[in-house]
Amino acid sequence: MKHVEPLEIRVLRPFLSLYSLALLMFLIIPILVIVPLSFNEGSFLSYPLSGLSLRWYREFFNSSDWMPALLNTYPGLVIAHAVLGVPFVVITVNATLQGYDRNFTRAAASLGATPWYGFKRVTLPLIAPGVLSGALFAFATSFDEVVVTLFLASPTQRTLPMQMFAGIKENLNPTIAAAATMMVLGALLLLLAMEALRRRNERIRGTL
Repeated sequence: MKHVEPLEIRVLRPFLSLYSLALLMFLIIPILVIVPLSFNEGSFLSYPLSGLSLRWYREFFNSSDWMPALLNTYPGLVIAHAVLGVPFVVITVNATLQGYDRNFTRAAASLGATPWYGFKRVTLPLIAPGVLSGALFAFATSFDEVVVTLFLASPTQRTLPMQMFAGIKENLNPTIAAAATMMVLGALLLLLAMEALRRRNERIRGTL
């Protein structure tokens, strides 16, 4: 018997599609505006571009302010950001464990595997995508976090988001656009990694 969608869903579907498209454009357009500015040869964040150049990327990597901010790690901030990241790890790992068939563990034990060996060779490979996804979520949240850092860091401690925040107030130039572009690129790489993990998990489950 052919399934027929309710009239309400058929009426609302075009509006939901339009709303989703508008929301997507609202999120994407600022990125499309900022990225070209990072290649601007001029010293201002303005259109039209005066020319194309990698000047501000060189400025970023050669700067005594930006590179230390990218690489800085402080024990207190590490603890605070670890606390912020715990929910992401717990939720994703718990969701993965909900779909884990414990018969695999019992089968490994019946074949003589010790609990540690069974975990290492059977359980961990199956839940690894969930664990790594949680780690990626936690890393992205921690890396982009600025509010907690503002409260806990000393005046001499700068992370990349803090440096961007200070740059907006003190010295607004396209170096900030270059930093933002690299952060966007990092986020895209994280999304691709998570998608690869999801597909790997589906392939593993499909062969079992």
